[in-house]
Amino acid sequence: RINDREALEPDLDTLRTTASIHHNMRFSSGHVSTSLIWGRNKDLESHGTRIFNGYTAESTVNFLGENWVWTRIENVDRDRTLLVGETPQALLVGEEPIGRVQAYTFGYERDLPTRISAVKVGLGAQVTTYGLAPQLKPIYGDRPIGFSVFLRIRPTGNAAAHMQMMHQQH
Repeated sequence: RINDREALEPDLDTLRTTASIHHNMRFSSGHVSTSLIWGRNKDLESHGTRIFNGYTAESTVNFLGENWVWTRIENVDRDRTLLVGETPQALLVGEEPIGRVQAYTFGYERDLPTRISAVKVGLGAQVTTYGLAPQLKPIYGDRPIGFSVFLRIRPTGNAAAHMQMMHQQH
């Protein structure tokens, strides 16, 4: 239970429920990690009983030790708050979902050689396309798309084991 969860809707109390299942499988030159995730916000009686669901399926494959490929597919109920700022009169408190928004993300990253053994550096890119409810298309367009290029820096090895060793020394 989350009380007063939204500034735009004071006194809105919500029951939030989530469930997920995860699977990881190693193979000779990498691994595959997959998750299926579901979440639900159910507004409590004072604002009507709106129910918003969200679903996500995602998978990441590490292959040949240095390559990463992933995909993420999301399907989420949305209300008119996505329209605020474009058409403020469209915000109707207590309104049912206007439809679902889908996001389809595909990405690739390659680990780069470094001279520092304590970190791994990767260069990657991802693209996300969206499926929109008809009410959102006049604002966001018929086929919105996002693209990003990034540099990732992360410590090598097992960070949890490293932290445990640090705490034992003190």
